[in-house]
Amino acid sequence: MATYAKFTATQGGAGIAPVENESLRIGDFRFYLIERGAGNPDLMAAARADGSIVRFDQPAGWYALLTAGPAEEVAARVAFLDRIANIAVPTWTYTDPRVAKLVEKPKLETAADKSVTFTMWVVTPPAMSDPFRLVIHASPAGGATFTQTYWEELAK
Repeated sequence: MATYAKFTATQGGAGIAPVENESLRIGDFRFYLIERGAGNPDLMAAARADGSIVRFDQPAGWYALLTAGPAEEVAARVAFLDRIANIAVPTWTYTDPRVAKLVEKPKLETAADKSVTFTMWVVTPPAMSDPFRLVIHASPAGGATFTQTYWEELAK
């Protein structure tokens, strides 16, 4: 928690106690939320014992997070960090029948160079029938790239 408290102090959250979501613990990752009040976006981050912080606006640390457990467990943590309401699954009933043909369970693929590509489908309120695919590519050397593609673009 000290690592996260130090981080939040630099992000405008000083003096506000972070709250750990203990159900999301995986390996040495701890997941924290700071509610900063009306008009200010909440801070969500994963902190590690080594002092590193994982957030979407900071590309470091993603490789360790994405490889910390099975893809479906990691997906819940990624969703928390991005404030995504739900992980979309193929068995849901979608307004457009083409959606179910595209949506897949979260998966992690490892390349020959040990880099990883993590893919999951997500939905956010109020558009619960309008999922998008989130792809995160991370390397062991550090750094990550993020791509979001709405299902309509993939259905063409």
